[in-house]
Amino acid sequence: MKSIGRKHDIFEDLYYPHPLIQDLIWDSFYICTQPLLTHWPFNKLRQKAIEVRMKHVHYEDENSRYIAIGSVEKCCVCLLACRVEDPHGDYFKKHLATISDYMWIGEDGLKMQIIFGSQAWDTSFALQELIACNMTDEIGPTLKKGHQFINESQVKDNPYGDFKSMYHHISKGLIMDILRSGSWLASF
Repeated sequence: MKSIGRKHDIFEDLYYPHPLIQDLIWDSFYICTQPLLTHWPFNKLRQKAIEVRMKHVHYEDENSRYIAIGSVEKCCVCLLACRVEDPHGDYFKKHLATISDYMWIGEDGLKMQIIFGSQAWDTSFALQELIACNMTDEIGPTLKKGHQFINESQVKDNPYGDFKSMYHHISKGLIMDILRSGSWLASF
């Protein structure tokens, strides 16, 4: 019953070597609790928790249009969870369609990037500084373009459905920190 891969850590990933007592405690918890978790009522509780978690994953995916803030979240959480749930399902296929935004093969190997930006923050701070200069006559077109960008970055609607049960807040009127198609909000 013991998982074969539990003890095979890559040495470079092991920040701090485990003391023997720590391994003994973890192994005893694993040996004692794993058989319990596979029998009723714990297996039913675990199955219900997985269903609730997948409901949250799908809600977040649909709200963010399958864009995640980082490659780890994209690959390790969303993509794998949807694949385990249904390898031929629509959710998994939609994640596969956006994987090239995060990962690609370069001439020197696999490349990954984080979809992160602070354009709205940068623009708002720059506009505040420009306004503080009291030179609005000279920089009027720049202020107008900055205002237009902030206005276009603003969220026009709240998340769909019962967003409070999905631990989302009212977002209408907030400014997107990254992309309006994403779900990471900033409040100024």
